[in-house]
Amino acid sequence: MAQSKRIEKWDILKFFLIFLVVLGHIIQNFTDESGWMNGLFFWMYTFHMPVFIFVSGLFSKHTVNEKKYNKVILFLFLFFISKIILFFSRIIAYGTPSISLFTVGDLPWYMLAMFFFLLITIALKNFDPKYILPLIILISCVAGYDSNVGDTLAIMRVIVFYPFFYAGYCLDPQKVADFSEKKWVKIASAVILVVFTVLVFAKGRFFHQFKPLITGRRAFVSLGKYEKAGGALRLLYYIIVTLVGGSVVCLTPNKLTDRKIISTFGTRSLQVYMLHYVFIHFVDGRLSNVVSHIPEEVWFVPFAIIVTVICSLKIWEPIFNVIMNPEKPLAKLKKNKKD
Repeated sequence: MAQSKRIEKWDILKFFLIFLVVLGHIIQNFTDESGWMNGLFFWMYTFHMPVFIFVSGLFSKHTVNEKKYNKVILFLFLFFISKIILFFSRIIAYGTPSISLFTVGDLPWYMLAMFFFLLITIALKNFDPKYILPLIILISCVAGYDSNVGDTLAIMRVIVFYPFFYAGYCLDPQKVADFSEKKWVKIASAVILVVFTVLVFAKGRFFHQFKPLITGRRAFVSLGKYEKAGGALRLLYYIIVTLVGGSVVCLTPNKLTDRKIISTFGTRSLQVYMLHYVFIHFVDGRLSNVVSHIPEEVWFVPFAIIVTVICSLKIWEPIFNVIMNPEKPLAKLKKNKKD
């Protein structure tokens, strides 16, 4: 059922998560250079996309239950738009075009995954979740042993991350928000997050070898000596994400300021997701000689904040309103022609 009142908590959470997405894409090529960078990468990648996908599932009920296929197809359209944006940003930044429609290893994968998530959930909506959720987790744990499953149509990521989307679909946003406000839940969440953070940053280089597991892109063969234990590690990953990601959700405040700047930016997370690589490519391709002389810890976080804020600005809204609701300008155009 659609919520009659928007819960600010979820928009605050989405802003935090989309900032981590931007930061993760900035630092991903530097993780081999320092232990703390490995720790930061593993820390954020453990939960930021699973929780983002979980939130997407929370608010997918209207689309799924009413079988709004126009909303489903919209994500396929957004996938191609993302591909086009990346194509031109690479030309501007590096001077060379690069595009592949069927191998999806970069940011458009989320749009394609959402298309599949919604279709699959529509097909499964009449089945009992207590049977479906364990089944799709089992499929994910087994699929990792097939080295033929990978970036083609983002199939591996669809399989790995779908349990988070389905779990979100099965839960009620208001009930989750109310549960997260319990005092004991806040305390437990803080303890879990602190322990996880200390452990990851203390052993950043050790956890780096499990990068293929948390990105959800690769088969278990990429885990090297841990390949045979891949299924068990995937299950452990789901448990850790549930604890850590759930803690992040529970510790997200219901409100930050009366001006609601952060939560307003959070409502525009999609435009940040689709635009941020333009700025990253430009800096990487055109300003690499400049930033290479600046210590990473000095510019990474400020740059991520700046890019997130710029991409969250209202100036981009008219463009994305047309993309997200193409029927409105078309209807207006038809009306003007009649007049």
